[in-house]
This record gives sequence, structure tokens and C-alpha cells, in this order.
Amino acid sequence: MQGGSPEEITDGMGEGVTGWLDISPDAKLLSYTFDQYNPAGWKLAVIPARGGSALRTFNVPGGTTRVRWSPNGSGLQYLLTQDGATNVWEQALEGGKPKQLTKFTSGQIFDFSWSTDNRRLFITRGDVTSDVVLLNNLR
Repeated sequence: MQGGSPEEITDGMGEGVTGWLDISPDAKLLSYTFDQYNPAGWKLAVIPARGGSALRTFNVPGGTTRVRWSPNGSGLQYLLTQDGATNVWEQALEGGKPKQLTKFTSGQIFDFSWSTDNRRLFITRGDVTSDVVLLNNLR
């Protein structure tokens, strides 16, 4: 905060970072999504906040967005849109299959955050619509 030279904490993995970096509740770890061409797919990485190689990587579906740490730091939560509905999913740091936390059947979630007491999940959601109009034979 007082300035100084920037320091690199890790080499970026894959072909590029696809989302925001998020810091764990204990400030010891960072997480981010990245894409990889060989083998193709999106991944979620966990790295030490002080720098170094990835401690864990997880395969996640393409389009995974807004990765955040779970309130207790035991997992990573993210947004995933499937079949026209966005839901919050959680990947446990110890591994295993991700778990779906919300069960929306329509609409898009734009962002989410837990209350300071970790008892309520706040979600910003809605729909994105657009119209297309074709005008022809105008003179």
C-alpha cells in the first residue's frame, strides 16, 4: 500500500487467466480460473499468497465465473450457467465432485457474497434480454 516495486508471485498457468483472483479468508491462499489448450479445458488453481507453484488444480466447466472462497475457507464457490440458469457451485479443496448450492431453474446470477456472519447468501440475479430489428427496403 505504501508503494514499491511490483513482485511476481507465480507464473500464470495455462493459456490465460479467465477470471478474478480471490484471496482466502485466512489470507494465505489465492485462487483463479485459467484455460488450457492441451488438454483443452478450464481449470481452477489454488496458489500460496506469498508465491510459488499451484498447490491444487481442479477441472471446471468452461464459462465458470466469479470464483470466491467459501466462508470457512474449505472450498471454492463459483457461478456456472447451464441450460439457461446460473447457480452457485462449490468445489471442496480436499477434492471430489463439485456440489451445487443453489437450485435456480432460470435466470442469470451476476454476483454473490456471504453476509459477515456467514448465514445468508446475497445474490444479484436477473435476465439479460435484447431485441433485433431488421429494416430493409429503406429509401
